[in-house]
Amino acid sequence: MAGLAPPIVVTSILPPGASGPISLPAADSVVASTPFLDWQPGPAVGGVAQVTLTQSEAICAFGIRNKLARTPADAAAFAPINPVTLKLNAAFWGRALTAIRDGGQGIVAFNPHSVPSLHDFIRSIPAAIPNPFLVQAADWAPFPAFALAGAPAARLALGQVRYLSLANVGALEIQFGPMAASAPWTFICKLAGALGGVGTQAARHLEVSAVQAVAGAIRANSAGGGSDGALASDLLSNLQLATLPKIFRAHGATPGEQSAELIDGFTYKRSAQDRMAVEQKRVDHVRPW
Repeated sequence: MAGLAPPIVVTSILPPGASGPISLPAADSVVASTPFLDWQPGPAVGGVAQVTLTQSEAICAFGIRNKLARTPADAAAFAPINPVTLKLNAAFWGRALTAIRDGGQGIVAFNPHSVPSLHDFIRSIPAAIPNPFLVQAADWAPFPAFALAGAPAARLALGQVRYLSLANVGALEIQFGPMAASAPWTFICKLAGALGGVGTQAARHLEVSAVQAVAGAIRANSAGGGSDGALASDLLSNLQLATLPKIFRAHGATPGEQSAELIDGFTYKRSAQDRMAVEQKRVDHVRPW
């Protein structure tokens, strides 16, 4: 480990609001190495210049290797975690981002040019003990629970996304097969990035928002039935259905990019004509991998 930079110190922006941003030193190499992410200037911490990244973008970009610890205590801790309460604390992000920045210890070059290539790099990092990507009980800092409440218009809009609150994060993690070891949060990342900021009731019922558009698209394309329970049960398979070939995937992790990718993923599978239309629309994403 000689010669590695100090661990990344991550702080949480308070109050977290809808997006729950994390903050880290602007000069850290993990920032310079990921210019395709929407890093924003943040308040200095201890005189050190900072940048911020929203929770949804951090999960989308860096969370693919995350894995839930499943001891009884850990399982109890993630029991209330679903796509609209999903939020990890600063200590976890400091540990995970340090592991990613230092991954491969010089054996594997850290020079991604897009979210998909960043995911490939993270998947290639040699396994370590303890696992820096293991999400344990102490790593959660969840957003407030979903509530079907408020004025009639708000309740109606919230009803469109209620099924997301019924889908436990444990059911969305890949537990078996070749991706279980290196990419267990593939579809959690995909959904988090597409939904964007969901940390407040106001954000959840905002009609012109990524969360409403994405929830509506999943509902419209689900073959398992229209009840909220059925939609929650089928959420993982629907996310798998909406996966585009890598060359057509978004380069960045903003809700605009990721929600468009997910919605285009559903369209891509409808017919040969729709497939061609999506390919033509997303041709600017094609580049050497």
